[in-house]
Amino acid sequence: MHSEAQQAMSVFATQLGSISAFFGGVAVAFLGLLIFANTRSRLMETTIGAFVTAAVCFIVSALAATILSVGMLPGASRDIANRAYLETSLGLMNAAFLLGIIALLGGIMASGWLRSRLTGYTTTAVGAVGLLAVLWLCIRVT
Repeated sequence: MHSEAQQAMSVFATQLGSISAFFGGVAVAFLGLLIFANTRSRLMETTIGAFVTAAVCFIVSALAATILSVGMLPGASRDIANRAYLETSLGLMNAAFLLGIIALLGGIMASGWLRSRLTGYTTTAVGAVGLLAVLWLCIRVT
């Protein structure tokens, strides 16, 4: 019989994998817009770097979430259902997701400064509030 904790973890991993895939797409969309812009500056390079970091982190998180959700299924092979492998996947999924969120918000905060000072202040303020909320939620969970 599959325990309730395993079912809950499988659902959690599936949800986080879906969210990671969505946010990864958002990061790639921002990245595509910036790469084809005709502006070259240190801020542009930093903003592109933030979105690249976010996209890669969300890809890693989505893959780890898939491995975790499959590994929790009752019929999973022993190679995938290995406890140490699943715990490593869980840690990697969580770390990559958190780093991806931080990088995505950092890119959003930096991107406003590419347009104007007012837009920069706005995106930085809103992004900082979002970052504080994410960090508060992560501290509350752990």
